[in-house]
Amino acid sequence: MGLCGSGLYCVDSEGGKQKGTRFSVGSGSPYAYGVLDSGYHCAMSIEEAAELARKAFFHARFRDGAGGGVASVYHVGPNGWKGLSGDDVGDLPYSNYPLMPSTVEQEMVEVAGAL
Repeated sequence: MGLCGSGLYCVDSEGGKQKGTRFSVGSGSPYAYGVLDSGYHCAMSIEEAAELARKAFFHARFRDGAGGGVASVYHVGPNGWKGLSGDDVGDLPYSNYPLMPSTVEQEMVEVAGAL
């Protein structure tokens, strides 16, 4: 009998499943994915990955008015899973995760300053 191995899956509310290395669900997902996709690399340490996850939670919560709750970060590895942190998203420090203004937002500031 062959060994199937382990994997990380996201199972949605309709029963669909997707295998991957990182996931985000909920109304703030597009914002979290922006952070995850721009900051992820395959040689990350566990600490770097956990900090990236907290940053993604923060940005999703900041941009999505319905976001909130507890950001639970886990490491899933070959020997199982381990809880790393559980932070109230509203308490994550803004100064650690500055938001960069979008090009349009920056142009609006520049135009307003020129008036």
